[in-house]
Amino acid sequence: MTTKETAEALGVSDRTVREHAKALGLTENGKPTELDQHAVTVIKSRIQSSGRKDLANVRQLSNVSTDVEMIQKAKDFMAWATIKIQEETEKRIQAERKNAILMHVTKTYTASEIAKEMGLRSAQELNQVMADCKMQYKQNGTWLPCAQYSDRGFFEIKQQELESGKVIYDRRITQLGREFLLEQFKAFE
Repeated sequence: MTTKETAEALGVSDRTVREHAKALGLTENGKPTELDQHAVTVIKSRIQSSGRKDLANVRQLSNVSTDVEMIQKAKDFMAWATIKIQEETEKRIQAERKNAILMHVTKTYTASEIAKEMGLRSAQELNQVMADCKMQYKQNGTWLPCAQYSDRGFFEIKQQELESGKVIYDRRITQLGREFLLEQFKAFE
């Protein structure tokens, strides 16, 4: 507690608290330090035993320790509330971010687009990074997701038939896959 808070709790002047704090050696550079519960109790006892006249018309000192405890509890509560507000704000931001992603879930990206966003030189480099991380493998010239990533909605395979009759498969990365890759890439940086 500060000198002022202690004085208010004890019902005495700041000067009285400063004098007792100084007498008890609770000063730093000539100014009283932050007073803990024990220091307040000692100062309270000294004031009571000194019979100071400035206590004559003030409230009873028996409630002072309760006041000090209440002030400390209020400070503790404010610290806890601040942490909770920060946690809730972070959760809300993450939920809004996820919501924004899900609202654009139909948008898909090429490996080239994601590679450029990640700062890689090409889609081939991204594909190799994903293969090294065991996210995909190549079969018959086509990149396919590994089993653990195949059902997570990260990739979309589109079948396309060319005029020549040849069927090609175009793998696109979904918005969820994009988000996952960007997060994974940040973790490896």
